[in-house]
Amino acid sequence: MEITALRNESMLVYKIIEPDPSFEITLIDHHYVKTDNVYEKRFPLPIENENRTISNYIKYAEQMFTEEKRGEPMKWRESLTHFASIAKKAGILWWISGRTALALKGIEIEVDDLDFIFREQDLPALKEAFRNYIIEPVFSTENGPRSKWVKYFGTAYSHCRVCFAAEPHLSVDQPEPVHFGPHAFTRLEPVFFGGFQVLIPPLVLHLSTYKRWGFSDVVEKIKPFMKNKAY
Repeated sequence: MEITALRNESMLVYKIIEPDPSFEITLIDHHYVKTDNVYEKRFPLPIENENRTISNYIKYAEQMFTEEKRGEPMKWRESLTHFASIAKKAGILWWISGRTALALKGIEIEVDDLDFIFREQDLPALKEAFRNYIIEPVFSTENGPRSKWVKYFGTAYSHCRVCFAAEPHLSVDQPEPVHFGPHAFTRLEPVFFGGFQVLIPPLVLHLSTYKRWGFSDVVEKIKPFMKNKAY
């Protein structure tokens, strides 16, 4: 597998050349486009800390993809502690949703990545604070695969894959609120982990979302932890 980054007048292009066929599903899941045996992903310029971002990508990409392909347990605890310390020093407001939030409530569940959600106003501070770990630039999702969910998205790596999402759209809470939308932001609850206060949405929002999505296995794991059994 050869991992490169190229730049033209308007785009930063990540290329993965001739990876083992076993990586195909993982790369497609990451929205790489395959042409022959080359996988590409493009990002619009300009990009803050561009050279550092490219360096991070070259350093961490193969390790990240290999961990995901093998289904290895994610070192999410180490990653969460590390990133929480950086965010605290930078004064950034952030919160966690998804499977990591469930794990923080004591639910035995496999965590496949970390989902950090931020406010748009904190993006400049985020890009600077995490410059040594961002591998895919945090940029506008307009016309991209995540455009219907959030306004900005990027990826970082430290111990495991970390997703940075900013400004979930009001529309994600239609017809009912989800566990990562604007409504969830108004109902965040604190939990304590590794010496840090971590904000997460209430379990009831996770329960209702995973139920609508058809993840019955996750629903059954959440139910015993609900104080209100009227679900």
